Amino acid sequence: MHVLNGCLNHINDSLAEIENALINDEPHLLRRVYHMQKNPELLTKLKTLKKQHLEVSETLQMLNDSFSMQCIGITTLLFIDITFNIYNYLLVYNKGGKIKQWFSFPSFFLICNVLQLIMLIWSSEVTKTRIEKMGTNIHRIIMHTFDEQITSELEMFSLQVLQRDNTFIAKGLVIDATLLTKILCSSTTFLLILIQFLVAKPC
Repeated sequence: MHVLNGCLNHINDSLAEIENALINDEPHLLRRVYHMQKNPELLTKLKTLKKQHLEVSETLQMLNDSFSMQCIGITTLLFIDITFNIYNYLLVYNKGGKIKQWFSFPSFFLICNVLQLIMLIWSSEVTKTRIEKMGTNIHRIIMHTFDEQITSELEMFSLQVLQRDNTFIAKGLVIDATLLTKILCSSTTFLLILIQFLVAKPC
């Protein structure tokens, strides 16, 4: 995911450079032939960026197809591990309603699992944000150009960005911030049920 984020960041930086070049009216050729040649270097750069975006999208789709089961397995195991580590921590280190020891072996594993889950979801959210930024950058460039060829190429690039579904999906399960919220809510619910069994006195 970090490699994909780096590629998307490079594409966004290149789009920002193109926008700055158009705002500052910096031709890539001599001014005499600038209007005649329709700035071919800029067009070549846009076609290259469009191709790079297509390759990144195909790679992301391949990741979704190849690692969806592993992603679901990791998420499920993290959910179970977080829930039962908290329960184990409360069971072992609780005495009369007070925590005896704050830092212990189960709490270390709990922190590691929570951080792993947060990193997984954070990287997918960063990817989603960079793709949204890419669409915005393309439309900002369209506003600053009057060249028909560049405008046409940018519109095609914009359609490509819109049509490609660049989200991390594991067998229908979208990996984003809502997944983290659902896991935390479910974990809290199960913990409350387990704690009720723990504090309930036998008849």
